[in-house]
Amino acid sequence: VSVMLALATTYLGWWRPAMSEGRRVGPAWLWAVPVLLILGGAINLSSADFGNLTATFVLSLAVGTLLIGFAEELMCRGLLVVGFRGSLREPMVWLASTMLFALLHAINVLFGQSPGATGGQIVFAFLAGTALYVARMVTGGLLVPILVHAFWDFAGFTVGASGVTTSNGVGFLLAVLGYVLAIVGLVFVFRAKSAEEAVAGSGQEAVAV
Repeated sequence: VSVMLALATTYLGWWRPAMSEGRRVGPAWLWAVPVLLILGGAINLSSADFGNLTATFVLSLAVGTLLIGFAEELMCRGLLVVGFRGSLREPMVWLASTMLFALLHAINVLFGQSPGATGGQIVFAFLAGTALYVARMVTGGLLVPILVHAFWDFAGFTVGASGVTTSNGVGFLLAVLGYVLAIVGLVFVFRAKSAEEAVAGSGQEAVAV
């Protein structure tokens, strides 16, 4: 999947707009969103029983989750964002790309996951997608969202594979706090993006005149 997405991005010539926002959008305090997700993932990871895991497994999982983070972020916070910006205003760009990211997780019901659990996963994927969209905007590119996404998945899969059955409430609460900040931060991101577009539009009008 990663190779196919990379080839598609190359064919479209979208590497720069997909990977880079061009500038940081939104207030600096929104850096707290990716930081909270990283901290939450680190706390979750600390509860894993590494004695039940081999080094080869952990390394393979790290590579696998990095590829997942790269593929899903390139597609949803990269290509979809760039594509939707051709015809939609930024609030709808966020909504459409994040909704599609959330719905990607509906496929898990075909692999035996219960409809209730899948519905809950879709909701949390939408919140996580919002946080990752905000992370793209405030950091100015896709690198941080890729790393945050990969690390969160790595922590969760590692804990599950190590045999730990009780979740770490602190890590979960930090993630929820990050989601809440991201939702609040959307207002500031949209406002900053709108002002940026207005300036760009007036500049183009001046050149045309």
